[in-house]
Amino acid sequence: MAENDPAGMVGHVTGRAEAQTLRLSVAYAILDGSPVIDVCHLDAAYAFWRYCEASAGYLFGETLGDEVADRLLAAVRAAGPDGLDGTQQRDLFSGHVSADRLEAARQLLGDARLAVTTTEPTAGRPRIRTVAKGTKA
Repeated sequence: MAENDPAGMVGHVTGRAEAQTLRLSVAYAILDGSPVIDVCHLDAAYAFWRYCEASAGYLFGETLGDEVADRLLAAVRAAGPDGLDGTQQRDLFSGHVSADRLEAARQLLGDARLAVTTTEPTAGRPRIRTVAKGTKA
């Protein structure tokens, strides 16, 4: 995923922007009765595509389409700069989400650049902590 690519549901529904814009420009050329795609058709298609991207951003925001990851993201944002440790994350789901599923959700949040999960050494088992991006510790 490139740095400027949208994450989550927005990225899913707006993927392949270049191909979609080209298809739209073909439709505009046909509607215009033109045998070729001109710059005006590309400009119109690109303007419409920007509108589509803005609409997707409005509709989906930063949701990922994963119930566990979306709920975890909301909780780590609400927790502020300290985020949530592994125990707090498990308790968020009342123990009804497996450790593997929780790890997959943390990975999804990290891949989408929405949260960072770190491992802190302790006297016993290491402590996992997830903090939402944009919050300072």
